[in-house]
Amino acid sequence: MEFIPASETARIEVLDYARQQIRVYGVDLDVLPDQHSIWDSSEEFIKEAEAQGLVWSLKGFELQANNDQINFNNIFIKII
Repeated sequence: MEFIPASETARIEVLDYARQQIRVYGVDLDVLPDQHSIWDSSEEFIKEAEAQGLVWSLKGFELQANNDQINFNNIFIKII
């Protein structure tokens, strides 16, 4: 089977879709209650991230991370 590279337009469309649809979820362990279930499932992790307000688009995460606007000391990240 021959590999056929995607056109530049298709590549840009895929990247734009990923930047809009992929979400980055973070959970700050410092504010997490002693009893939690974030490791049980992605849904529990997402619920806690949303409660903490730590949800970004892929592009938003990239911009904030590159501008040192996110403290990564105690934040666990999932990209979904």
